Amino acid sequence: MNDVPVALARAFHDEYRRQRIACRGDADATPSMVPWDTLSEEFRASSRRNARDLISAVTAFGYEVRFADEGESGGGVAADDIDPLAERLHELWAEERLAGGWQPGPTRDDERRIHPDLVEWSDLAGERREIDRHLVRELPRILGSVGLGLFRTG
Repeated sequence: MNDVPVALARAFHDEYRRQRIACRGDADATPSMVPWDTLSEEFRASSRRNARDLISAVTAFGYEVRFADEGESGGGVAADDIDPLAERLHELWAEERLAGGWQPGPTRDDERRIHPDLVEWSDLAGERREIDRHLVRELPRILGSVGLGLFRTG
């Protein structure tokens, strides 16, 4: 799956927004929290990279993302894979941000490209880790929303 459809990137972005609103109780006004249709090209490109990275990461963990045949849904991520895969997703996200000129800092500042979550997984706050875990647990549903399934290869 060399080219991730925009629909998949959009589905990941929509889930990120939904989950963050559910956790924080509001729609934070950061530039990454706006609906897809008003999202900047920088954050759309980031969502496309993150979707590709996620597919690459699950492949490394012994899963395959592919179009599901009618009546076929695939399965979820094994419980033992949730934390390691969530950690890998965080690492990939941080690498992408750092490559884009972002830096770690105590308070998020999009104009200065500072983000408090640009730390090692072990230093990441529990609520922030849960965002990545949630994405891993919801992966089958997110993929299913665009006709894809998650399948164990082994």
